[in-house]
Amino acid sequence: MTFLIFQKDRKMSVPQQSQYAHTEEAKYIISLNEKLLTENNEQRATISEKDAEINTLEGDLGQRETQVTYMRGLLKNFVGIDELRKDIKKSTDGVIHEQMNIMVRMETQNKKFNNISWYYSIVTCTLFALCLFGVSPMYILPLVSASDYIIQTWRVNSLDNLGKVMERINTRKSAKMNEIKAKKDELESIIKGCDFLNEYIDSI
Repeated sequence: MTFLIFQKDRKMSVPQQSQYAHTEEAKYIISLNEKLLTENNEQRATISEKDAEINTLEGDLGQRETQVTYMRGLLKNFVGIDELRKDIKKSTDGVIHEQMNIMVRMETQNKKFNNISWYYSIVTCTLFALCLFGVSPMYILPLVSASDYIIQTWRVNSLDNLGKVMERINTRKSAKMNEIKAKKDELESIIKGCDFLNEYIDSI
């Protein structure tokens, strides 16, 4: 009888042990799942943070690329400004040089006129003095008239040539001044563009 009771108790203890084992396994599995879920959530949060950092870095990189692009444009504008200023200075120096040439030509021409006028006066006085010493005016007057004609013809031709030279120089001067004005307008436009680029780069 005792044996049977022992067997019965033994048969009842097996399901209890199995239920206990399943309960421990379930707890372990649940704990493991909770741990994995927690790690998964943490990794997702980390991934989200990294994505946000990547987006921020991409935005910063885009801004830097934009800044570099506009800075390159700014440098090109600076080069253009330097070249335009050199061209304007060269053109201005050319106009000044031509104006100096006109002044030198006029001064030289005036000296020639003065010298010839002085020579003509001396010749005329000499011829009239000869008249006083008995030389016939019929010989003197033709010489005076011829001298006066030659001098006046030379003076007219010289003035005409000087006028033509001055006209050519003034034509070149007008073209140069128009060129200088166009370059100054272009220079002013580039400088305004540089101001805009500076403000835009600072605002990025």
